[in-house]
Amino acid sequence: MMIFKCIVVLYNKKIPDSSTLNSLKGIQDKHIEVHIFDNSDKNMGNSKYVERTGWFYYTKGENIGISKAYNYVIDRNKDFSTLTYFVMLDDDAEISGDFFKYLERELRVSKLDIGVPIIKVGKEIMSPSKVSALGRVKKINDLKEVNQDNITAINNGMVINSEVFNTIRYNDKLFIDYVDHDFMRQARDNGFSIGTLHFILNHNMSSEDTSISEESRLFRFNLYVSDLLTYFSSNDKHNLFGRIQILHMGFRYFLRYRNGKFLKIAIKRSNQ
Repeated sequence: MMIFKCIVVLYNKKIPDSSTLNSLKGIQDKHIEVHIFDNSDKNMGNSKYVERTGWFYYTKGENIGISKAYNYVIDRNKDFSTLTYFVMLDDDAEISGDFFKYLERELRVSKLDIGVPIIKVGKEIMSPSKVSALGRVKKINDLKEVNQDNITAINNGMVINSEVFNTIRYNDKLFIDYVDHDFMRQARDNGFSIGTLHFILNHNMSSEDTSISEESRLFRFNLYVSDLLTYFSSNDKHNLFGRIQILHMGFRYFLRYRNGKFLKIAIKRSNQ
């Protein structure tokens, strides 16, 4: 028997507004569990809603970040008595029962430790992608460009054998960005078998919220910079490249928003 434990992290969103959870609601299968970590910092009414579903619900009443949310759920649900896979899902995915049927067939044959679906926006492959020698994540045009040594991927749709978490875990020092790529780096370094799942999930790129305040945008940029510095801290070459990336982004944001605070943050943080 194979068990799939789907993990969905919400932030200030109601369960009925999540396309992922709406999709999962329509899939009736006792071998598929739904685990929701609610990172909302205000009451969205989700704890009451989930009582009617049979799903598993967790919250700390604040936003503890993606990595800590994943680890919280995984630590409480690792099961080594049954073949168990965690399925990491964004809250805005479109998932069908066919995806899980494919996973069961494929994983029984391939025995992969980690499987990553093909994520597309239009005709463009968003995931998997490859990592350069400097740690930079680069898009690919053909799946032949990725191999066991350079493959990385976004979390959405990633399938992970629970036994992997005996050795590695999500990096608690990362709040929201590079969480998936850091995890994939750990997986590669520890020799876990990683492969592309030949199942396509379409991804909707969310448009930028033009109503966001300048203060919120600066806060988000600061978070990104912190996570970028953490991700690129693995060695001196990566560290230098990461700091160059920060300066580049600070200059781009300065030009886009005509706000010198982005450049000021970039210069300050790149020299820390």
